Amino acid sequence: MIIAEQTYIPGTEPVVQPQKEYRAVSLLNKAEVRRRILRLARDTKSHRFTRVSSVTMNELEARLEAAIRSHVQAAPSRGKTL
Repeated sequence: MIIAEQTYIPGTEPVVQPQKEYRAVSLLNKAEVRRRILRLARDTKSHRFTRVSSVTMNELEARLEAAIRSHVQAAPSRGKTL
């Protein structure tokens, strides 16, 4: 999300300056996930993969977030521990 701040310069229209965009902290240990993906591919595929795309990492991050959200929503609304 980008938040804009207005700066007024006398005699002109206000100028909107974008502020920095802050990224959420990743839920994945990306180095370990890459190692495991490449090891699994090496053990199960005939082609030798050497890289994992950022698209794949983002998809796994989204799936993990969805799984966590689903798990929390499925939990009963009582007790202290999920």
